[in-house]
This record gives sequence, structure tokens and C-alpha cells, in this order.
Amino acid sequence: MNRRVQRAIDRLSALGRRVSALDPDAEFREHELYLATEDVQVVSNADVGCLWMLVRDVDAVSGLLRLFILAAHRSLPGARGPHTDAYTELRRALSHEVGSLDSPVKTGSAADVRRCFALLSAIVKSKTLNCFSVIAASAPVNVERPSEMRTMLLEQMAVLFGVCSPLNEYDEADKERALAVEQYELLLEAELPTSGLLEHAARILLVMLQGDRTAHLATLYRNMLHPACKVFASAWDVAVRRQLSTSPCLSFLLSCHLVNACADLGCGGGGEALRLTMHSLMCARMALAGQEALREPQLPPALASRLGRWWGAAIAAVTAAASQQQPPDDLSCQVCAVLGSVTAPNGPANHPSADQSAALGAGYLRCLAAYLRTVLQPGFGAAGSVIPRLLRKHAWAQLLAFGEIREAASLVAAVAKALAEHAAALPDPGTPGAVAASQEAEHGVRLATFVWTHLAKTLLPQRSGNGSNSSAGAGGAPSGEMGPGQDGGVWRSSGGPSGERLAAVASVVLACLLPEMARLLPRLLHSGKESVPFAASCGLGLVLDMLLRLAAGLASACSASGEVQALPVNGGSDNAGCDAAESWRQLLLVELRLPALLGMALQLLQEDPAAGGGLAQGTPLGKDMLGSSFGSALAALAAWAPAELARVVAAADRAAAGGRGGRSGALPTTSLLRSVLGRDGCRPAPELLEAVQAACGGAVPQRVPAFLPPEEWEPLLHCGGLLLPPLRARELVSG
Repeated sequence: MNRRVQRAIDRLSALGRRVSALDPDAEFREHELYLATEDVQVVSNADVGCLWMLVRDVDAVSGLLRLFILAAHRSLPGARGPHTDAYTELRRALSHEVGSLDSPVKTGSAADVRRCFALLSAIVKSKTLNCFSVIAASAPVNVERPSEMRTMLLEQMAVLFGVCSPLNEYDEADKERALAVEQYELLLEAELPTSGLLEHAARILLVMLQGDRTAHLATLYRNMLHPACKVFASAWDVAVRRQLSTSPCLSFLLSCHLVNACADLGCGGGGEALRLTMHSLMCARMALAGQEALREPQLPPALASRLGRWWGAAIAAVTAAASQQQPPDDLSCQVCAVLGSVTAPNGPANHPSADQSAALGAGYLRCLAAYLRTVLQPGFGAAGSVIPRLLRKHAWAQLLAFGEIREAASLVAAVAKALAEHAAALPDPGTPGAVAASQEAEHGVRLATFVWTHLAKTLLPQRSGNGSNSSAGAGGAPSGEMGPGQDGGVWRSSGGPSGERLAAVASVVLACLLPEMARLLPRLLHSGKESVPFAASCGLGLVLDMLLRLAAGLASACSASGEVQALPVNGGSDNAGCDAAESWRQLLLVELRLPALLGMALQLLQEDPAAGGGLAQGTPLGKDMLGSSFGSALAALAAWAPAELARVVAAADRAAAGGRGGRSGALPTTSLLRSVLGRDGCRPAPELLEAVQAACGGAVPQRVPAFLPPEEWEPLLHCGGLLLPPLRARELVSG
């Protein structure tokens, strides 16, 4: 920082301290107002940071803020006090610095963020936005005097951009900031609409846009307007919609945004055009209807038509974004905002909302599948910003149940393909890029976990015991949340998505997504990190939890075919049933790599305290997420696929006796099972161990594990009969 800039900061600091000690009605000499203006401009032009952060003294900052508010009030049109022109110039200079608060709000330290919120809250509470509205309302709107309008509009935009800056994306895990944003939103929601500032600024811009010379200002206004409107999404009916009815310029400008968005797409546009399109779409969506209206199953025809056209433009924009080679992070953020804007229905999701129906009609699932195929590619780099944002939105996952089955299957297949590509591309631990590649792959695992949790796990019946929400920590639904077609753990036969439709999509998850997760997880779990990656650990728990459904599907297929040692069934054998049973066995034993999967879980429970949530040795198996999922899977295999489980354990014992370990680690030998599940094991579950030993001794299948409640397990077996065999499920993808 050069001396001139430092001297300017020092003089402004001294002025701020003096102002903070003066009476609020104090007068200032004209020359010191102009000198302060010059110092502010020196700091602004030097591009060394935000003035409010460079002046570190709290009293000095408070004094400068008072001076800005004072200048706004004393420069109002018709003000009778002295030095109006000097106050106007100072107001304009400090307005630029208000706009620059955007940077510290996003990237500053916790102390900087608190200071920004304090400054912006003071500006909003002081009715200074009303002053800027009055100034804009009285501005001479004349296309022959563009420089005056340009100066006026740039100042309005700077202030609006500054006061709306806290509404940008932030980490929801930061509870302190989340609370501060919530409180600030309430304040801004009360003050910004009533000020009328948006309407008057829109009026100036619309006049200016009559000439091509000022077209670049459209970019400025579009980039500002979306965060300004975003604050009213939760209270649209009492805020902006009411303002639009008396704000013709703002209403017209919002409508123009959608037209401009379509024009940008029609021209093929690059990243900047797409960025503007996304802003325009979100602004246009604000003008459609309130959130509650979109949750209804039906809308009036005119509104439904507008909503359909909006989704058509939105899908086209996201499709264009998916074709970008390396989209900037802010574009990915905007795409997620558009995709995540779909509104869920009120209450249990037995029918899609009007918004969901419009999205499906516009091709939402096909578009999302294409976008995921792009962002989940190894080395693409966008998954880290895209996936966490998608996981925060739940309504889109319901479309998998309501949409066309083949489209939903295509989306699941896109995620499965991405996992396969990551498994093939992962370098060996310790090699350059290994950590970054494994982190990127983990985002794919998180998404796969999310898809199953919000599709299959919330659609298929759940057990009430520990582990029934084993994957919630990786992006699952909140405890107690019901998905489409679920009613207390029983398939719906009417009044919502059919059981057959839900089972078909869930079957694609099991047949296509599950094997790729099983292939990728060992690579992630042995990625060379100091601890087991959280996503990989949750993913392993998820795969184990899915084994219940696989075992139930196999048991049902065996019953249908009349196989010896199958569950009791009326009727004779069925060749189709035999093919189905063999299809389930191939998935379970070969494609899923069941021996390696069980061995990996046993090894983690035995050796890695982190996998069990840091539990002490000797803690019962069902007390942690991984242990509960493993115990349920093993119980299901022992009851519904005893011959297959016996084959796996016997093969593991032979391999151990011959000195051949598993290629990916431990194998589920009798010895390892006893050391983990025995009474003196690290995760004692003696009844489960007895069931496994019985299966290995030739026990016949049971409808319910002998030591578990029938009311929790019978529905799972019933739903296994609704699942498509893997061969048929894959036909939905290939066909």
C-alpha cells in the first residue's frame, strides 16, 4: 500500500473517530466534506480492499457510517441545509464502498463478517434506502443525458448490491452465520419493498436501455436483482408480489429477463450469457406465483401454462450449461439454484406438486441426468460445488418416483456410470493426485447414497430398530420423513405412485448403482488417508443395508421357481423364476463381491474405531451405524439366502487355510466372524453368530430371522417380491 493511500485511510480514520464523538446534528465544513470524498476515492481507486475493513478502529468505522447516513439524508432533493453538493459527492463515494462489502461478507474472517452485518443492518434500519429511493424517483429521466442517469444508476446498484450481499450462498453448517443471515433477511424483507428503491432503479434502467450505448448496464442490473429478490422467496405473497402490482417498471423488467434469457440461449451463448440466463430465470420465477401455490397439485390453466414455459426455458439453460467444457463455479451454483427450485407438495408426497409436474413435463429428469454425466466426470472439478448444493434440496429426488420410469432409470444409470469411471481412474494411494481424485469420487458416493436414501429407502418399508436410517448422515432424509408411496412401512396400492413403479426404479438402483458402489468403495477405503473417509464409510453402510433387499429379492425368486430349500410357496416350478433367482445370485455373489464386502465391514468393525463412531471394544453390534447395517444384512442373508452365505464363508475358510487372503483385504472367515460377533468379540452379537453358523450348517430359509420381530421383517420380504430381477431392471436402462 503506497503512502498516499495510507494517508487517506489515516485521515478517514481520524474523521470517523471525531464524527462518532459529535452530536448527530453536527455540521461540517464544506472543504472537509470534499477532502473526505477525495480520500474515499483514493482508497477505492487503489483497489486495496474494502474501506470498512481497512479502517480497523471500531469508533472510526462507526463515525464513517454515521457520515454516510448523514450525507444520504442531507443530499435529498430539495434539502435546505448547507453544502448539498458536497454531501452528494461524499454520498456517492461512500456508496461505492457499501457495494464493496460483498467481498468480506463472502470471504472475510468471522470478525469481518460480523462487522459487515452490523454495518448493513445499521444502514437498513436508518431508512437510508428510502433516501436513495427518493433520490432515484426525482432523477431526470432523459435519454439525451445518459451520463447523469448512468451515475445515478451505478450508485443505486452499488447500495443494493451491498445490502443484498449477505443473501449469497453460504455454508449452512456455520450456525452463527446462518442465524445472522436469517435475522438480516427479516429486516431487509421489512424495509426494501416499502422503500420503493427497486421500482425507481428499474425505471431508470428501462429508459437507459432504449439506447445500445448502455446495454452493458443490463448485465449489472441482472446480476444484482436476483439476490435482491431472493430474500422474498419465503414470504412472496406479502412482499414482492404485492409490490409488483404497484411497480410497473419492476414487473416489466422481470418479464424482460425471461425474454432475454431465451434470446441468450438462442444465440448459443457462452459462460457469461448462461450466467445472465440463470439470473433472468430466477428473477422470472419470482414473478410466477408464491411458493405455496406451486405446492398445490393443480394450478389455474393460465398460470400452469406460464409455469410450463418457465421450466422449458430452465431445462434449455441447464442443458446448455451441461455442454460447457469447464463451467465457472458461480455458473454451477446458479444451475443448482435452478434445479433445486422445484417445489415439493404439501404433506405426504402422494401426488406431485404442480411445480413438479411442470418440471417433469419439460424433461427435468433427462436434463438432470445429462448434467450429472458432465459434472461427475473424473477430473471435471465441479462436483465439489454441485453435489453438496443438490443434496441440500430434497424435492427433485421425489421426481424419480413420479417421473417416467425409463427417465428415472437413465438418471440412476448416469450416476452408476460416473462411479465406474471414478473407480477406473483412481490412482494408487500415495501417487500424485490420489487424494484429490478420491475426494472427487466421494462426491459421487454421496450422491448415490442420497439417491437411494430419498428414493428406495423412503419408498421401501423401514424397520423401526437401530440402523433404519443408517445413511441419513450422508445426505439422507430427516428422521420420520415419508417419501412417495410409503405409509407406515407398507406399499400403497392406490392414492399415489404405484408400488410397481417405485419398485422398478428401486430395482434399477440395486442392479446398476449398487455394483458400482461396491467396486469403488474398497478403493476409497484404502485410499491412503489417515482415517476412513466419511462418505466411504456411509456408503459401505448403505450397500450393506441394501443387502436386505437383495436377499429378499432372491428369496422371492426362489419361492416363485419352487427351488428346493426355498421359502414355502404354493404352485410348481417356474423357468422364469429360476432365471430370476440366478440373476439375483449373480448380482449378490459376483457383481457385488459379497465376500470382499463382508470382509471389509468385519475388518473395519474390528480394527477402525472411527468406523464404529469411536465406540469402545465390546460395544454391542447394533449401537453404531456401520454395525447396525452389517448386522441387519447378515441376519437377512442367514434367513433368506443361507446357502449363498454358507458358500461365501466356506470359500473364505478355504482361502485362509491355503494362505490366500482377499485381494481387497479380509475375508469373512469363521474365525473373523467369531472374533467380531462372539460373546467376547469387539461387537458382540451372539444370536446373530448362531444364525450364521446355522446357515453354514445347512439350515433351510426362514421367513423371519428367529431372534428378530416378525412385524419389522415380514414387510421387507413382501416387497422383495415386487422388485424386478436384475436382468429385467437393466432392460429399463438399455431399452
